[in-house]
Amino acid sequence: MNSTEWGATSGAFRDLMARWKAAGAAQREVDDALWTEFRGLQDQFFGARQATLTEQDTEFNANLEAKEALLARAEAAILPVSDLASAKAAYRSFLEDFNKLGKVPRDAIRPMDARVRALEAAVRKAEDDEWRRTDPEARARAEETVAMLSTEIDRLNDRASKAAARGDEKAAAKAAESIATYQSWLDQAKTTLADFTR
Repeated sequence: MNSTEWGATSGAFRDLMARWKAAGAAQREVDDALWTEFRGLQDQFFGARQATLTEQDTEFNANLEAKEALLARAEAAILPVSDLASAKAAYRSFLEDFNKLGKVPRDAIRPMDARVRALEAAVRKAEDDEWRRTDPEARARAEETVAMLSTEIDRLNDRASKAAARGDEKAAAKAAESIATYQSWLDQAKTTLADFTR
């Protein structure tokens, strides 16, 4: 029995065993000889299957150790992402090496995939943050907002000065209050704009 179709052949042996039992007994010496031959074929097949599975387990565990070590080195080198270009290059190199390694035991697949996805997500987030930081349209909007708020503060300062010059303290106080509000908005807008110039 040289089959390596482990699932199908195991099923075929179960079916043969059920048919054997249903067929009833033959003469004792014939029955014993047939049983010995059948049992020998079964032992040969299941022994080969076990040897293959043991060899596969050894290979999969070695792959797991190699992948875990590679992943740990990649996490140490990439996280936290401080230099996007080197992080992307390191991740691509890691992924290439990682994919060259073979299969791992079934129960290790999900945890390993979760760590790889987390590494990928960190690089992607850094890439998205960099894009937002350097997006020319967003920068232009931030510059326009700073200019608009600055212009409004200048207008309100002029209004406050004129109100104070004519002795209208109520109008001057109202303008000063508006200036404070616009100034806080301007400070926030300048912080946003500064993010684009880092």
